[in-house]
Amino acid sequence: MKRWISGLAIIILGLSWYFFSQGNQPLHDALSNEKKVASLTKLLNREPQLQDKKIATEWVTYNGKYIHFSYPKAITRYQIASPSAQIVASFQGNMVDHEGTISIQVIKMPDIQTLEEYPSVSLRMNQKNIYKQNSLKVQSSTGIAFTKTIDLAEKSCFFYTNGMIYTLAVSGNSIADIEPIYNRILLSLSF
Repeated sequence: MKRWISGLAIIILGLSWYFFSQGNQPLHDALSNEKKVASLTKLLNREPQLQDKKIATEWVTYNGKYIHFSYPKAITRYQIASPSAQIVASFQGNMVDHEGTISIQVIKMPDIQTLEEYPSVSLRMNQKNIYKQNSLKVQSSTGIAFTKTIDLAEKSCFFYTNGMIYTLAVSGNSIADIEPIYNRILLSLSF
């Protein structure tokens, strides 16, 4: 009787192991690309995007009265109602192919003596846990650059020349996405 129970236990353990190991193996009939696209289309009610599509960006030049720079052609510019007495030039827009924004402004600030007195600069300087600060030079003007990686990524810089503040800010989902755009704009910047 003990042999019979032992034999039955071995058979049950063997069958359990067999069915368990068969359940953990991948299906031999994997989905083809066509079936995968058809299934995802039905599930999403739209054509699925299976590859990351970055659009090759062309660049154009902005030649304003106070500032000149290059920017991506694939940008949706924001319409500014009317410049104020302080803001003498403003360029802002959404980068369609990089999901970020560009903001460039020239602001008359004859009452301040140093760049650190400008509120946007002093705010970033005081938030050392959020912004990393560096100095940089464009033409003969020395400025301050900031990098933010917490939450929304941002690269920004500020210059103070002849009573004017020149600002550049590029923001987006990641530094890797926005840094090449920021660097290219910065290299083309003149005032």
